[in-house]
Amino acid sequence: MQVDIKNPTYIPNKIKSLYEYLVSVEESLTWYYCGLCVEIDPIFDFNGDDALIRWVDINEGFNDKLIVHSLEQFKDNFKLTND
Repeated sequence: MQVDIKNPTYIPNKIKSLYEYLVSVEESLTWYYCGLCVEIDPIFDFNGDDALIRWVDINEGFNDKLIVHSLEQFKDNFKLTND
């Protein structure tokens, strides 16, 4: 997982905790999302105060994306596989 940033000069408080959380667990490659084991590719758009989370199922290859606006919303959808 690599955390991408579109505007690194400004981090709004609304998603700062999500950004810091993902940077702290950057070595974690697999997550659970809706019962699937997935890899994520987060992109932060600090002007839009949100993050685009692209995910790919590591077993079947299914993929999609989800826009999240906070750490709580992210944790409601994604769980680390080693938690």
